[in-house]
Amino acid sequence: MALHGMHGITLGVTDVAAMTPFYEDFGLEADESGTTFSSTHGGAQLSIVERKWRQIVDTTLGCDDDDDLDRIRHAATAAGHDYVDLGDAIEIVEPVTGLLIRVKVMPQVELDPVEQTPMNQAGYSPRLNARPDTLFVEATPRPRKLGHIAMSSPDIEATGKFLGDIIGAKLSDRVPGNLAFWRTSTDHHNFALAQAPGAVIHHLAWQMDDMDAIGHAARNLLTDNLERHAWGLGRHFLGSNLFWYFKDPAGNFVEYFSDIDQIVDDAEWMARDWEPDKALYIWGPPTPDALRPTDIGEIIETMMAN
Repeated sequence: MALHGMHGITLGVTDVAAMTPFYEDFGLEADESGTTFSSTHGGAQLSIVERKWRQIVDTTLGCDDDDDLDRIRHAATAAGHDYVDLGDAIEIVEPVTGLLIRVKVMPQVELDPVEQTPMNQAGYSPRLNARPDTLFVEATPRPRKLGHIAMSSPDIEATGKFLGDIIGAKLSDRVPGNLAFWRTSTDHHNFALAQAPGAVIHHLAWQMDDMDAIGHAARNLLTDNLERHAWGLGRHFLGSNLFWYFKDPAGNFVEYFSDIDQIVDDAEWMARDWEPDKALYIWGPPTPDALRPTDIGEIIETMMAN
């Protein structure tokens, strides 16, 4: 695949300063301004700017070379979509949600392999006479890279068609009329689209090494701040990834994830339609009402007024 993932996002909020302590506790490294945050391997991947309502302002996708940009240029022109050509990047707006998508020639994010810790299981015990290393973690694990965003669209079919036909994303799975998962990398999804009356960011997701890394990081994030917890620990059905969700000061949900499905051969993966009972999770706590954004109506009203 010529596209290779989501390399960055810009998040708009009403109170920029309130976000810095949260995302530092989340494990991202802030720059001197406190408005740009880096993961351990992805570099600067989150920028926060002031806006009148919480929103995702733009996202940056990586591609291999100018041939990939040429394909987007031709597809956009043929479909009648305007775009801005920056030479090594193209900026184009998805017309239903208004999301600015930037596709840029850039290196792929390379992740150092995780050192495997033997795990004792029923009938199989590779770790004998020794405690697991995870009991003695000295530094809180940090997110490796940005993985995906989840957002709503008034028309997920049209938004998905744009991602597929113009950007070059691939459909991984969907719950018809409800959810659709699109990938621009080997990860099962980089865009999760949910049907809703307006275009609102639901969550941004960051990759962790494994379940223990998620647990250690969550413990650090929630110490003296239990109100940050939203949902987890659990495992999704679509994407298969482990998850734990939190809520930032602006009302955006933020996810730690690991063990997501990897699709390295498009011919070997069959995108399927699933029933709604597969939409969210296969195990974990019941989905709380708090995971459903309550400000969509307010955001739509603010959009209309501006």
